[in-house]
Amino acid sequence: MKKSILKAILFFILIGFANSNSQTKAELDSLYNLFLNVKGLGSKISPDLPTGVEENLKCGLNLVNTLRFNIDSFSPEQQELLKVLFQRPVTTDSMITPSGRYKIHYYQTGTDAPAYDLNLLAIALDSVYKFEIEFLGYGFPPGDSLYDPNGDYGGDNKYDIYIMNLYDLYGYTQFEVPVQEVQQDLYRYTSYMVIDNDYPWYPFQNKQPIDAARVTVAHEFHHAIQGGNYILRLPEDLFFYEITSTAMEEFVFDSINDYYAYIPDYFRNPSRAFPNNNGYNLAHWNIYIRDIFGYNIIKRQWELMKTNRALSAINNSIQEYTSVFEFELARFGIWNYFTNYRSISGAYFEEARNYPVLIPTVSTVFSPPSRYYEISSFPVSNYYMRMVNSSNNDTIVSIFANTDVLKALNTIISPQVTYYTLFSDTLSGDYNIGDSYSATFDNNGNAFWKLAEIVNNIPLTGDSIIIVKKSLANILPFPLPY
Repeated sequence: MKKSILKAILFFILIGFANSNSQTKAELDSLYNLFLNVKGLGSKISPDLPTGVEENLKCGLNLVNTLRFNIDSFSPEQQELLKVLFQRPVTTDSMITPSGRYKIHYYQTGTDAPAYDLNLLAIALDSVYKFEIEFLGYGFPPGDSLYDPNGDYGGDNKYDIYIMNLYDLYGYTQFEVPVQEVQQDLYRYTSYMVIDNDYPWYPFQNKQPIDAARVTVAHEFHHAIQGGNYILRLPEDLFFYEITSTAMEEFVFDSINDYYAYIPDYFRNPSRAFPNNNGYNLAHWNIYIRDIFGYNIIKRQWELMKTNRALSAINNSIQEYTSVFEFELARFGIWNYFTNYRSISGAYFEEARNYPVLIPTVSTVFSPPSRYYEISSFPVSNYYMRMVNSSNNDTIVSIFANTDVLKALNTIISPQVTYYTLFSDTLSGDYNIGDSYSATFDNNGNAFWKLAEIVNNIPLTGDSIIIVKKSLANILPFPLPY
């Protein structure tokens, strides 16, 4: 199956699963067939894709573990094959990284042989340890030696990485032995990592396969931390697992920028509810959170995840840091607007110039003296309405930040309707937008809304929303070997 077709199908199915608490037999069979393709055992048939499915898939976290934890739902023949595929590979060779923390398992020859320098990979893994464990303070994932009397789990307590030909996935983290029940039927697990051997779709922006391997180990090792130290709650909070791990690639290996390949999907669809994103496309949300509050707030969110769903953990952590979610989502909306040719040097995202241009949810004409708009916005999303004044060509962008966390936790996330009126004077509306406009917003008495307005590329409402200062906090105080 062609790489783009396989990845698009995986995205479509897994995002559907992420908003469902159970999987049908047909859905599981689809995942089963896709997993065979990832392992190079599938039919290679390219089925028809649903309209509009374009997004790629980075990580097999949900694919692999959904199959593993639902293995009893398959036929006896399918179960037997899955059990074989879920076994750790028995490779011909292995090496220990210089820190002694990781063991890399690989084949010297054949279709699974690595196409990049393993010494560089070993250095990258130790850089991941130095950043994620030593600097950020996460705990090392639980060791598997207590459950390994026969050497079946790598033979020691080092974290195991297996290099295999994955046929278009970057990698995945497979969880194995439950070590603690955190909530009813939700556990912490031991795990191991599998990464691709050659990344044939690279180079990306003049990067090489070793760079793909670098970001993969940063990404997957944090999955091991998430499900090993905190909680494994899939598929409900899948987007948050992927937001964290994709942003971690940028935090550890800032110059590679692999996440650039995924964020265009968000900039084309900013009004999609957070949980309906795959998470790779929202890595810059955690970059924003880091820039405003520092790294520790993300770690605090994972601590809260033990007793909260992801959106509640985000909301509660922001309150603990003396802000509110609706304000931060609106300010995030402004940061997203000032990218690419709209970017401002020294303001908002540090790499904003390299980000895509945001596509408004709705673009319309404003005809003075007023116009009434009906807004249909999804919970936990930013709805962008671009209005061009027909009398003077002013461009007004209104950002409606909807942070109704409770509604966004529903299995089916439905839009909410609200109303907005723009006036071409400063007297008619409930609040002013600069010196020329005012507006009235009917939020139906719900405090989870926040608005921000931009006129001719200048933010004009919400005093602290328009802060352009970039406050990168807790920058790494030591160089990584890479």
